[in-house]
Amino acid sequence: MPDQERLQVYLAKCGIASRRKCEEIIAQGRISVNGKVVIKPGTKVSSEDTVYYDGKKIGKAKQNIYLALHKPTKYLCSNADPDDRPLAINLLTPVFKQRLFNVGRLDYLTSGLIFFTNDGDFAKKITHPSTHIEKEYEVITKDEIPVDLMEEFKSGIYVQGEFFKMKDFEFKGPRCVHIILEEGKNRELRKVFLSRNISVKKVHRLRIGCVTLKGIHSGHFRKLTEKEVSLLLKDAESKAEDRPGLIRKKGTGHLKTLERSKNLKLDNNQKSITPDYRKNYSQDAKKSKVDNGYKFSSNKKNDSTNKIPGAKNTERFNKNENREIKSRSNSDFRKNKYNQNKSRGQKKYNKFDNK
Repeated sequence: MPDQERLQVYLAKCGIASRRKCEEIIAQGRISVNGKVVIKPGTKVSSEDTVYYDGKKIGKAKQNIYLALHKPTKYLCSNADPDDRPLAINLLTPVFKQRLFNVGRLDYLTSGLIFFTNDGDFAKKITHPSTHIEKEYEVITKDEIPVDLMEEFKSGIYVQGEFFKMKDFEFKGPRCVHIILEEGKNRELRKVFLSRNISVKKVHRLRIGCVTLKGIHSGHFRKLTEKEVSLLLKDAESKAEDRPGLIRKKGTGHLKTLERSKNLKLDNNQKSITPDYRKNYSQDAKKSKVDNGYKFSSNKKNDSTNKIPGAKNTERFNKNENREIKSRSNSDFRKNKYNQNKSRGQKKYNKFDNK
């Protein structure tokens, strides 16, 4: 029996898109296997199965292609556009007949370096937030850039409820700065500068990891070398492993970050790590229960009160007494409040006087 693999993995190896994008394509009902439409991403397929994408038969790419494109401004990173705007992929289609897709995105008005490939695994590793691959941008503005904005952006800034943070920056002039991001979000740089009413003239991506724009003119491209591809993948995998708290849960296709408490301590007689706040809570609970008039014991077998006749009845009496005192104090409070309001002459309390 031939080896089977998940449908989204097969599509990614065929060069349709990244795995995550392939899952969306499958859910839209655009994929059929052996003449039947499939909408479940986890469906297993093999080399003997016939797979169609939008009615066209597809197969695994015989050779992976990795390209570095210098995208000009006013080019869209998409495979289609209803407004008929120029597409970045059209700069490559005259040379390459294989199905290619962009790795990540650049805004319509943003220029610079972007990758194109038919390798879905490569695209997933490069674009996943956990990899934290560096991306360097040049930002040119109409107004002077305040230093405090860059410092705040480096430590972390909220803009309209969205959190942005850069890794580092370097001023090239009063209106020009180079910024390094590890997790670029949609229009992140423009949003940060517009939050201070600073008009942005140009956003230009200079570098992705170890690959730069050197020698690539606007609208042109070149193939990535095997060394560059291996360095990018190695950098992505090493940074994903170095991040603390990353755990892959069963049944999920993404990584979730679990926040760990900073004040974790391990006692000599303790087998597992317990945050200090849990210990403080348990001690406060014991103290509060003792103060309320009834005994608290963590070990019922060694509890001496269980051996004393009538111990449980005594605890029950103390609980009831506390409830009675509490209800009595609430009643006194309501009477005092009523007398205060009555003295002020509020009409809504007149109905109580008639009774």
